Amino acid sequence: ARVDRGCGTTVLCYNLWRMEGEGRGGIGELDFAVVPDDVIVRGESNDEERVKYNRAMELFEEGGPDALEHKKGGSSNNNRLFDLGVLRRERHKYSLRTYLAILYLKLPAGFTMYLRGTVVDQDPITSHMILKSECAYTPRGDSSVNATHITFGFAEEAPRTGIQGFCIYWKNRLIIPYHRPFFKNWSEGRGVIGVFETSVLQPKHEKQGFNRTNEMDRLEKILKKYAGDYFKANCQKVGYMARNWSAAGGGNQAGKRRRLTKKEEPEGDDDDDEEE
Repeated sequence: ARVDRGCGTTVLCYNLWRMEGEGRGGIGELDFAVVPDDVIVRGESNDEERVKYNRAMELFEEGGPDALEHKKGGSSNNNRLFDLGVLRRERHKYSLRTYLAILYLKLPAGFTMYLRGTVVDQDPITSHMILKSECAYTPRGDSSVNATHITFGFAEEAPRTGIQGFCIYWKNRLIIPYHRPFFKNWSEGRGVIGVFETSVLQPKHEKQGFNRTNEMDRLEKILKKYAGDYFKANCQKVGYMARNWSAAGGGNQAGKRRRLTKKEEPEGDDDDDEEE
């Protein structure tokens, strides 16, 4: 390893774990060979996701979004070979370069990160949004806390993706990537991603999540409302099919359908969302 920089902080890795299991042959948990300028976290699920991403990018570069569908020109989740939106957003789980690119909301002036001798280019979440919107949230009854400015929009792959969630930063550092509010209707909020920095939550000691507090509960309710309202107002603009939002869980028709037995289920009426 080269340690010849005259300033800054150099991180050295040693005593790395080796993976056990059939066919692994003592492969290190951190792989420095598969990508020359990156460090890859190995593991069965990570390896599968990396292979899927590489294949999806090949198809996308050759034939565009239609090449990712079972039936070219289709847009249903059931027809999709690969969800490129999900595969792109989840690369931070196994790619150190991808994680470092979103680790800080804003880099301080004069601050640069190098990984294996190459500069890590920042990749702002907002650069991958379309139809962006902004709002400000202030905890009820606490005027002493600065407003939290939330930016959200559809992922650039919409409507051909099921990715959704908010990247939550604390003191400029990413704590939770793509935190997904709970929706009773799985399709509500689909494709909506967002980003913001908060000062009202308490991060856990390992900085991989927030403590479950009243503030966290209230913020999650707000995120659910913002994402849901935004989706309902804008879903047709990017190609998602409009739904009946008149009642919880997808409307009265959805409630009626749940009461039907499988034998009575109307033919040709599928609950799965399709995009136009």
